[in-house]
Amino acid sequence: MSTTDDYVAEFAEKGYTVAPADRMDPLHEIRTALCREAATLLDTSFSDPEAFLDDFHSHGLEGGKLNDFRVELIRRFNASVDCARLLWEAYESVLLRLCGADVAVQKSTNLVIQMPDDPSVSPAHRDAPPNSTYEVVVWMPFARCYGTKGMAVLDRDQTREVMGLIDGDAPDYEKFRSRSAEIGTPAEMEFGSALFFWAGLVHTIPVNVEPETRWSLNTRYKNIYTPYGTKGMPDYFVPLALSPLARLALDAEKTQELTG
Repeated sequence: MSTTDDYVAEFAEKGYTVAPADRMDPLHEIRTALCREAATLLDTSFSDPEAFLDDFHSHGLEGGKLNDFRVELIRRFNASVDCARLLWEAYESVLLRLCGADVAVQKSTNLVIQMPDDPSVSPAHRDAPPNSTYEVVVWMPFARCYGTKGMAVLDRDQTREVMGLIDGDAPDYEKFRSRSAEIGTPAEMEFGSALFFWAGLVHTIPVNVEPETRWSLNTRYKNIYTPYGTKGMPDYFVPLALSPLARLALDAEKTQELTG
């Protein structure tokens, strides 16, 4: 059975790892809040959260109606649950080792809904730059992922390979996309596991050709006292946790305890 040390070692080597939650209660709270808000907008009810989310496409939302639903659901979801803190509580053993005790988190959690055969997926890319290389991305599915229902992250060596295709004077973006899709294998995951990856890795999401809707969230954590990219504090990141040492130092600064 893998341990936190194993997951952290894999992250250090590859740039990513898939790890289970320390606690499931925070994740159930997140998923229940999501389903409650979605059911309210659809004027329906649910008894099994996973079945409700997997079968979302049966409600027939398309085009502008689907986009309006997404926008309003994301607003309600972020207002109804402290997702960043609950994710930290669920995966604290790994996140604490990756980020330390002084933690900043992305201000708003991203929610993604991709129905079967929906071609509107993000192309292969990496976040850093312009994001800071001192960020860890947490991608969590709300239901079991298999086949094309998952997400693929290229490891550090694979990322170097594909980035070489678009560096230099004659970048080949088509080859970059096709090669990324070719070597990126979507992770198979159950609800309760999350994919942790370094912001400098290329990642890609295939068109979901499975008969179930893909629901996922993603957010970013970093140590407060590390460099920021173009997305910094307080517009994009907010403090989440402070160590006793940092609290002592900040309090001393605020009260001017050490002046004179």
